[in-house]
Amino acid sequence: MRRTTALVSEAADGTVTIRGNGRVLAYRLHPRDHARLVPGVVVEHKHLDGVFAWIEAQQHDRDAARLANPKVTHRAKKRLRAAASSADP
Repeated sequence: MRRTTALVSEAADGTVTIRGNGRVLAYRLHPRDHARLVPGVVVEHKHLDGVFAWIEAQQHDRDAARLANPKVTHRAKKRLRAAASSADP
């Protein structure tokens, strides 16, 4: 089905049809309840703490380098400082 266009249509009674290459394609709907994440479940993952700390350090280093750059405008530096101060708890 590569490089083909899929046509999705909905009838008046609410049925949905997906066609590709002139054929009706099979599909199934996923319940909306399964699409929601529970924040507590994600935070419990043991390796995320280290990853978030690494990302924060990378962002801090990036912002420090931008603040030290003389080509960055004062307005941009002010925004960087404001973002850094609002991110600190």
